[in-house]
Amino acid sequence: MSKPEFAEFVGMSGSQFRYVRRRLGNPSLTMLAEISKRLRVPLYELLEGKPVGKRKNPSGPKMIETIGAVVNQRFRKSGLTKQDFAKFLNVSLPQLYLITDCVSNPSLLVLVELAERLEISLWELLGVEPPRKPATVAKRVAPR
Repeated sequence: MSKPEFAEFVGMSGSQFRYVRRRLGNPSLTMLAEISKRLRVPLYELLEGKPVGKRKNPSGPKMIETIGAVVNQRFRKSGLTKQDFAKFLNVSLPQLYLITDCVSNPSLLVLVELAERLEISLWELLGVEPPRKPATVAKRVAPR
């Protein structure tokens, strides 16, 4: 199969394929999920190069739904206004609404930054791995 045929097979243009192949591209979650589906390779294996093991292999729409749920949960726990939470995540307020309404199609770089700012793994954010329990931080009490 030629490179143009392969690009068409996975659902992208030739120029998109060149950027992704050179690791210069920033594909959206939907595009990554489609490539994963067409290649019949779980997204985790596609990006990490490791077996999926006991991890889940959710569809693109399910991952977008999970992102919205995780971000909503973190927003409620934050005590911040939507505008301040958007600043914390480094996204615009309209983008935050799209994410929490599960209609956003974020790029890979946006997903990585969201995960970093929420202090979770990319795979937790996407619902591939279950959420880890947050580490218990012992409170230091000053001696009296």
